[in-house]
Amino acid sequence: MFLLSVLAGMALVASLGFTPIVRRIAIKKEIYAVRNHRTIHQGHIPNLGGLAISVTFVTCLSLCWLCMDSFLDWWGVILGSVVVLLTGLIDDLHEIECNYKLLGQSIGALIAIQSGVVMDQIYIPLLGSYALEGFAIPLTFLWILTVTNALNLIDGVDGLATGFSVIVALFVFIGATATNHFDVAAIALILGASALGFLPYNFSTARIFLGDNGSLYLGYLLSIVALRAFSVSDGVNILAVVTLLFIPLFDTVISILRRLSRGQHPFVGDREHLHHRLLMIVSNQRTAVFLLFGATFFCGVVSLVVLHLSPTAGLLSFLCNAAVFFFAGMRLGCFDSLSLSWRSSGFEKLPTGLSENRAKLESSVPNGD
Repeated sequence: MFLLSVLAGMALVASLGFTPIVRRIAIKKEIYAVRNHRTIHQGHIPNLGGLAISVTFVTCLSLCWLCMDSFLDWWGVILGSVVVLLTGLIDDLHEIECNYKLLGQSIGALIAIQSGVVMDQIYIPLLGSYALEGFAIPLTFLWILTVTNALNLIDGVDGLATGFSVIVALFVFIGATATNHFDVAAIALILGASALGFLPYNFSTARIFLGDNGSLYLGYLLSIVALRAFSVSDGVNILAVVTLLFIPLFDTVISILRRLSRGQHPFVGDREHLHHRLLMIVSNQRTAVFLLFGATFFCGVVSLVVLHLSPTAGLLSFLCNAAVFFFAGMRLGCFDSLSLSWRSSGFEKLPTGLSENRAKLESSVPNGD
C-alpha cells in the first residue's frame, strides 16, 4: 500500500507538471477545440488533455509492472486504451465521422475482450446469479462502448468529465480493495490521480480540454475497471456498477431516446444533456458542475451499499437511487421531448423559468459555444 501511495502521488505531481507542457504544444501547433452548436466555450482552448493523462498514467503504471507480475494481465486493456486514445485524437484533429470513431472504439473493446475482459456472469441482489454464456462477449462489448461514449457525452462543461472520473476512480478503488482485486485498486488509484492532476487546468475557466481523446480514454478504462472492481464470487454485481456510473448512463439513454423520438440519428449532438439543463437553472458552470459532482459522490456511496449490504437492502438502494434521478430528470424536463405531442415543441413546455434561462445561455454564446 505504501508503494501504491507513492505511485499515486507521483502520478498526481507528474500530471500537474506535464499538463502545461501538453497545453503549450497544442497552442504552438494550433490544436484547439472546434466550436460548434453543442459546445458552450468561448475562445481558443487546446484539447489534448487526454495525452497528458494517458502519458502520466501509463508511465506510473509501468512502474507497477516492474514490481507486480499481476499487472501483465492488463496488457490488452492498455493496448486497447491506446487505440481508443488515438481514435479520439484523430477526431480532435480531423473531425472524423461517428462511424469511424465507433470502429476505433470497437477495436479497442475487442482487444480488451481478447485479453480476458469478459462479463461471464452477473449477480443481481435478491434475484441471484445468471451465467451469460453466449451473450457474455456481446454484452461486454456493448458495455465498454456504452460507457466509453457516455463519458464523452457528459464532457460538455469545464471539469465535469474529469472530476467525474476522479470520483468514480475513487469508488472503484474502494470497491476493488473491499473485493480483494488489488490490481484493479492500483490501476483505479493511479488513473484517478492522473486525472486529478489535470483537473485544475480543466476546471472553469478551462485552460485545456480533455478532447475526445481524453474523454473516450477515461470512459474506456473506467468501464473495465468498474466491472472488475465489483466482481464478487457470484459474478459482476451489475446493479452496483450501473449505480456508480448512473449519471452518464442515464444521460446517454435519455439522449438516444430523445433523438430517436424526433426522428434524428442517435449520435447527432445537441444541447439538451443534463449539464445543459442544469445551466438553464443555475446559469453558472461551477455550480452546475459541483451539483453533478455531489450527485456522482452520492451514486458512489449507494454503489458501495448495493455491493456490501444484504440483497434486499442492495436492491432497494438501487431502486431508490434510480427513482431519485428519475424525478430529478422530470424536474429538469429530460423526458418532455419523449412525448409524441411535444416532439416539435422542444423546450417550449419546460418548467417555468427554464425557457428563459435557455435563451439567456444561448444568447451569451452567439456561435453555439
